[in-house]
Amino acid sequence: MVKVTNTQDDNALQFDPCSETHARDWSYRAEGGAHFIFGYDGSAKGYVDRVLRIQKAVAASGPDETMRRVWVMDLLPKLLPRDLLLQSVLVELQEKWLKELMSTDMSKRPEERKGSMAGTASLTDSISGSTHGWIMDDLIARGKKEESVLCVEIKPKWGFLPDQQHVQPPEAAGIKSQIPRFHLHEHFRGNYTSEDVGYNPLDLFSGQQARMKKALEGLWLGWEASEGRKNNWRVYVDGQVVLPASVIKPIDVPTTGSKQSVRDSTIDLVLPCLISSNVFGLVGRLQSRLDATDISDLATRYGAEYPDAEPFAGSASSEATEAELRTLVARFVAASANPQPQSWSLRESLIAYSLAAIFKDCSIFVRIPLARKDGSWQVSANPSVKVVDVDLKPLCSMRKWYDLDEKLWKHWYE
Repeated sequence: MVKVTNTQDDNALQFDPCSETHARDWSYRAEGGAHFIFGYDGSAKGYVDRVLRIQKAVAASGPDETMRRVWVMDLLPKLLPRDLLLQSVLVELQEKWLKELMSTDMSKRPEERKGSMAGTASLTDSISGSTHGWIMDDLIARGKKEESVLCVEIKPKWGFLPDQQHVQPPEAAGIKSQIPRFHLHEHFRGNYTSEDVGYNPLDLFSGQQARMKKALEGLWLGWEASEGRKNNWRVYVDGQVVLPASVIKPIDVPTTGSKQSVRDSTIDLVLPCLISSNVFGLVGRLQSRLDATDISDLATRYGAEYPDAEPFAGSASSEATEAELRTLVARFVAASANPQPQSWSLRESLIAYSLAAIFKDCSIFVRIPLARKDGSWQVSANPSVKVVDVDLKPLCSMRKWYDLDEKLWKHWYE
C-alpha cells in the first residue's frame, strides 16, 4: 500500500509577489473559465514550485472575494482533510504589476481561449477589477535532480445516481436513477462511443480495486481516442503535458520497467494512491449528500413556494451570505453520521446543491516522484493526492443547471 502524505500550514506562509518578484518571471501556464494560472520561473525564495491564480472579470458576478476566502481557508477544510487540499495563500496584487504580467509571452495560450473573452478589449481587461490572487503549490513542478515526476489529473464527474423517489417526472426517474450522468452528457454531445462507455464514474467511486482499475483503463482509452483533447484525464511528466501520440517509449511516461504496457504501468502507480487516500470516497460522499434529493425535486419545491416565478428565478436563488454558508456547513458536518436533508429548508437545499456542484466538477491530482533504480523507475518519495478546482459556484447558476439537466434526460428519452 502506498502511503500518501503531505503537511500544510497556510497561516505560516506570507507572500507579496508584487514586491518580491518580477512580473516577467511568471509565465502563462493554463486557464479555465474563471481563472488564469501563471507559473513562477524565477529564483526568489519561497516562490519556486508555486503558481499564481488570478480571477477573470467574467467570474466577478458570483461570490465575492470575502466569501471565497472564507470558503477556501475556513469551511472547505471542514469538509475535506487538509492533506487533500492545495496549500493556498491569498495575496494582494497591484494594477501596474498585473498589467505587466498580462503583457508577458502568452504564446502558449490555446487558440480556443483567445476567442473566449467576449467583450474584453485586451487580456488586461479580462482581469479588470482583480486586486487579489492566490499563491498555490505547483502540482506538476519538476522534481529533484535525477528525479522524474509523474502527474495525472482526473476530472471524475458525478459518482452517484439519484434516488428515483426524488426524481421528477416519472419518465426521468427511470433514466437518471440508472444511467450515469457522465453517459447522459456524452450522449447529449454526440460523443457516446465505445471508448466513452468504457469509463463509468460509478466504478471510480466504488472503492473496489477491480472496478476502479477498470475506470482508469476507460479514462486512458478515452484519452487516446480523443488524442488528449478530453479534460477528464491528463498526464504530465516533469512539468510538461504528455499527449497519447508521444507515449512511444518509457522515457515519455516513467514506468516501473516491467513488460507491462505504459498504460498498465501508469495505472499501477496511480491506483494505490487513490485507494490509500480514499479521495473518491470522500468526494463522492459530498456529491451525493449535498445533492440529496435531485434538482428536479428542488424545482418542484421552488414552484410550490414561488408559484408565480420561473424556476430558480426568485430571491431564494440569491448568493449565500457568510452566515448562511457557515451554518449550513456546520449542520452538515454535525449530521455527517446520519444526515437528514429532508429537514433542510428550500433555501438551505439550494445552497447545499451549489456546494455539491463544486465536488461534481472538481479535479483530482496525483503526483508521484520517481527515481531510477536497478534500471527502472521506482517511487522515490511519498506521492500526494490533491482535490483542486473547488471554488464556490454561483447560486445564480441554478437555472442553468436545471435547464441542462432537463435537456440531458429528455435527449436520452427521445
